[in-house]
Amino acid sequence: MAKRLEKKRKRATSTHLSLSPPVTDGLPIVTAAEAGGRTKQVAHSKDSNGTPVERVTSKMTAVWSRIAAFTHKYPLSRGMMSYACIWPLGSCVQQKIQGRETLDYWRALRFSLYGCCFVAPTLYTWMTIAGYLFPKPGLRSGIYKALVEQVSYTPTAMICFYFFMTLLEGGTLDEACQEVKSKFLPTYKVGACVWPVLQTFNFTVVPPQNRVPFVSLCSLCWTTFLAYMKQLESQQIKPYAPMSIGPITAY
Repeated sequence: MAKRLEKKRKRATSTHLSLSPPVTDGLPIVTAAEAGGRTKQVAHSKDSNGTPVERVTSKMTAVWSRIAAFTHKYPLSRGMMSYACIWPLGSCVQQKIQGRETLDYWRALRFSLYGCCFVAPTLYTWMTIAGYLFPKPGLRSGIYKALVEQVSYTPTAMICFYFFMTLLEGGTLDEACQEVKSKFLPTYKVGACVWPVLQTFNFTVVPPQNRVPFVSLCSLCWTTFLAYMKQLESQQIKPYAPMSIGPITAY
């Protein structure tokens, strides 16, 4: 019995010694695997610190990656960001063409708010509906979508533009209705000559996730024209006569 207890004690002692790190001259011996791991940790810490330029670049890359992932997950956000920038830019361009020395930033802010919060969501909704109505790709489907848009979304969008922008400017409901009555038809005539061609190309060639941003880029000149029309007095426009808009026609 004593011999058996002695054997168990020796086995436990040998197991304890095997689990302990080897010691030489009072210092533990570091194995090659442990040394390699520590070297990698030191190198990683140096890389993570880097120079100030590298740290800023790394942070900007991370932020851009998050933005790209967000816009990919939520395609509507692309159009909202595009219109939030392009519509006020169109307003500023129109003010410079008009000859204003000081820009009306409140007017530009109203354009930004309207473009981001109204135009982009409604246009995205229309693009989605058009995709369901005419799912087949190709030129014929693109033409159908553009024609349907001219008799559905386009007139609605123009009416809403004059009506709600007048309210944002502090106008009354009567003034908003008068704005629509005097400016809708001349604006629609110009739009009917431009947007069917652009939208046919958009529905035919541009990928679905980029269609709203494409329209927002094309709408820079169109927004400049809308800003020009918006600042005109109603008395300057003949609602049922062809309109001459001078050099703005080129846009």
